[in-house]
Amino acid sequence: MSSKLFAGFAKIDVTPDYPIGLGGYSNADTRISDGVVDPIYATCIALTEGEETILLYTLDTCGFGSEMADELRSYVTNATEIPGEKIFVMATHSHNAPALAAHNQAEKYKAFLGAAMAEGAVKALEDRSPAVTMAAKKVFQGMNSTRHVQMADGSVAGSDWRRRGCAAIGNAGTPDSQMVLVKFAREEEKKDILLINWQGHPDCSGQIGKLKISPSFVGPLRDTVVAGSGMEVAYFTGADGNMTIDSRLPEYKHNMNYRRYAVHMGTLVLGLMDELAEVEGEGIATARTYVEAPVDHSWDHMLPQADEVYDLWKATDKATGDELGKKYSFSSVYQARAIRSRAKMGASRTLELNAVRIGGVGIAVGTYEMFSESGLEIKLGSPYEYTMVMTSNSSYIPSRRAFANRCYESDTGFYAEGTAEMLVDKYLEMLNKIK
Repeated sequence: MSSKLFAGFAKIDVTPDYPIGLGGYSNADTRISDGVVDPIYATCIALTEGEETILLYTLDTCGFGSEMADELRSYVTNATEIPGEKIFVMATHSHNAPALAAHNQAEKYKAFLGAAMAEGAVKALEDRSPAVTMAAKKVFQGMNSTRHVQMADGSVAGSDWRRRGCAAIGNAGTPDSQMVLVKFAREEEKKDILLINWQGHPDCSGQIGKLKISPSFVGPLRDTVVAGSGMEVAYFTGADGNMTIDSRLPEYKHNMNYRRYAVHMGTLVLGLMDELAEVEGEGIATARTYVEAPVDHSWDHMLPQADEVYDLWKATDKATGDELGKKYSFSSVYQARAIRSRAKMGASRTLELNAVRIGGVGIAVGTYEMFSESGLEIKLGSPYEYTMVMTSNSSYIPSRRAFANRCYESDTGFYAEGTAEMLVDKYLEMLNKIK
């Protein structure tokens, strides 16, 4: 091959044909699927320039940490001999897709998913053809918001803001409403490949049915763009740790069901494609590093109460657990789960950070849920005009502002205050290093 970029695409159906524990909530061992609304997929983009080949995956699953990513990458390496440090795995973050741990079908499904990823890699590599990189970006205000609401009395509320007795005046935090598109315009009569990067939380299980398998709005979004463009399409979730697509604030008017939202978003994508322009820059470069993130042990003294809340909830139902949780000032059983988990951890945990450059496009890849403010800081500080933040969403990493507000995510994440800012600094260092 010459030094020119080559791009290939593959999409593998990974919908299980048996009941399975679903991710995104506390008990995948009891939240077992009873049907399918939309199929779920593992999507692979293979990119080669000169001697450098990388694989970008986006999986319709809730999320996973770096250890799970290593397990999944090993299937691909065994099939292709591409080393794990050149394989980047992200999740679309559906709460209605199979969990990869904590239920009796987890190992079976993980092996099935790994085999599908290996198959996808082989097909994407075979599908490569010469390509030109193009990109576009645009802010779509009102299509997402933070889950935190600034109240007129100066307080910050979550989902209970309507019960606070005063008016909501805006987002407590900064939504990232920028969409980034990257297109690989291919030769040899191959379909072009479009990457969509958007900050919105694909949890619409209340509208889908809590026990139905679905990629949430991501599925009909992809279908809409494919139908309107004829391209191959991959969706990558951004920094969405405090994001939602279904705003609670009265000034936003997009309280629509997930399928209507997806079609509307797809229409915006199709319109933005008119602004795609060729990106200057050549070559592929990557970097991977690991940092020790301090674990938040400030709640360890509440472990006995957390055990009581969690054990009762597991033995009965979530509503009962919530009622008991109020006795100890927990907003939900998720705080109890987090306290139990953190108490078993050491002083720190290892987090994986990845940076990728494709010509003049920069990508920050992580295996956790950073807040939208952190994603924006990466984009604003990036040396690339077009920067995407792609995640797999295994644990919240709130900003300092969120810790100050004692938000849901700061109380249920694993990591201490300041971790988010440390990661932002490291990502910017890596993105500059590979430029």
